Amino acid sequence: MRSDSILPKRGEIINWREFLGDIQQRYVSNHKRNYLNMKCTLCWKVSYVESKQVRKWFCKCTQPSRVAVKHWLSSSRFYSIYYWILSRCNNSKNIYYHIYWWKWIKCEWKAFEDFKADMYDDYIEHIKVFWEKNTTIDRINPLGNYCKDNCRRATINEQNFNKSITNTVTIDWKVYDWLKLSEELWISKSVACDRLSKYLSWRLSLESLMKKWYHRKLPLTVEIDWVVYTAKDIERITHLWARGARRRLSSYINWQITKEKLFTINRNYTPATA
Repeated sequence: MRSDSILPKRGEIINWREFLGDIQQRYVSNHKRNYLNMKCTLCWKVSYVESKQVRKWFCKCTQPSRVAVKHWLSSSRFYSIYYWILSRCNNSKNIYYHIYWWKWIKCEWKAFEDFKADMYDDYIEHIKVFWEKNTTIDRINPLGNYCKDNCRRATINEQNFNKSITNTVTIDWKVYDWLKLSEELWISKSVACDRLSKYLSWRLSLESLMKKWYHRKLPLTVEIDWVVYTAKDIERITHLWARGARRRLSSYINWQITKEKLFTINRNYTPATA
């Protein structure tokens, strides 16, 4: 422990910090140490500094390179996109680091402020049209770096088409990937990816590839005579239970019943009498 003779005097200024005269003794790793109450003469911030570090330690306001800039986006999705870009390119513990290391892909934005200045306006405009969950950052050249000239805002489907290795199939002059198949056939993404890989390896026919699955991802509405009906509307018109109305709606979509049977009133329905 330092003796009181080498401690600064009250009111003494060291490295733009004034000693207020208060001394606290704390135990750190079973050793008693002196902590001095210091006040910065520039920002007027008061803090306790260990006596050994008084003549070495400077206030943060005197070090502009270390001042934290508040951008109020640390909990946003935009900041997480930049964080994972740096993680994929620089963090060797990331599961995708070996892919980016092998392609020599680097992030040219050294600070978040630079990334925000280049991409934030495009991010906001893309969200207004495609919503936030469907807004991603895509490299125009899959082998290029992350920079302003090589990056754009794109949807998940557009980004999927721009991969260096993408399994696609052309049917009736239309290009399909696993994401587009899952949307048009009402199947899950894993089933669409499995179907596409089997079709490209000649283990699946074209009919089985394009077969719809009506029991999953069923549309909630149907348009009849320029009027859109939901399961709730069918339930109100036919006086059925909710399960029966959904069953009729799915049967009509699958061409199992006609329009007249869809709107047939329940025979067991008895109107309430006053």
